[in-house]
Amino acid sequence: MKVKSILILYLLLLISILIDSNEFFRATELSSKNPDISILESDLAFADLTNEPQGPFAQPNNRPVVKIIAPKDKSSYPLETRVPYEISVSDQEDGESKYGEIPQNEVILKVECLENKGVPIENNHKVQKSPSGLTGILKSNCLNCHAFKSKLIGPSFYELTKHYETSESNFHTMVSHIKDGSTGIWGNTVMPAHPELSTAEIQKMVQWIIENTGIENINYYTGTKGSIKLPSPIGFEKNTSFMLTASYVDHGVDDGQKLMGKDSVIIYSK
Repeated sequence: MKVKSILILYLLLLISILIDSNEFFRATELSSKNPDISILESDLAFADLTNEPQGPFAQPNNRPVVKIIAPKDKSSYPLETRVPYEISVSDQEDGESKYGEIPQNEVILKVECLENKGVPIENNHKVQKSPSGLTGILKSNCLNCHAFKSKLIGPSFYELTKHYETSESNFHTMVSHIKDGSTGIWGNTVMPAHPELSTAEIQKMVQWIIENTGIENINYYTGTKGSIKLPSPIGFEKNTSFMLTASYVDHGVDDGQKLMGKDSVIIYSK
């Protein structure tokens, strides 16, 4: 009986070793393609590298198709004028923008002044992951009170980057104000608390605001229709160009991987 028990324990130990070995070699194979990916991160990396359904009953997520309808690529406009824009979004799971099925505040248009006219345009069909901080901003209620460069109910993100100089303490202050709320900092404007957001989510949002919205020659707009103003670029010649990049991050399937669709055009100033 004692010998039988020892044999059973030995077999269980052997099976455990074989399972661990398979997981190790699978993780090693994945991480060898990207040395920055640890073994513990390999399963997440594998999910990111594929668009296959995860599980026997899971459905695959299809990337959204984003198209800038107006303005046309390589068209020209005078500086300090308003240029109408229109964006089309089609997503197999989320719906069609032409039918009002795509949330307007989740479609973003980035307008960037370029130093030269020879900048390559990214392929619209390339699947890309959105910066999670920007995704959090678009899918929360931030833009109800804040704009990227202009003042709404609260200060713009640009004003925030100028008010809070880049430092670790200011970073944690901004995170705390979003998480717990604040008052009296911007006059009588009240910043409501956001208990529905985790600290990690807020940190990513603040990091994106700090790194992106303080840049003079880049602006952001939301919605599938509207108009942009071509400002005289700071530190650039008048005969310059602007890259317009429209993007939309879908909602995923069953809380799975979310995918971004993008499209870009370049317009010139006269």
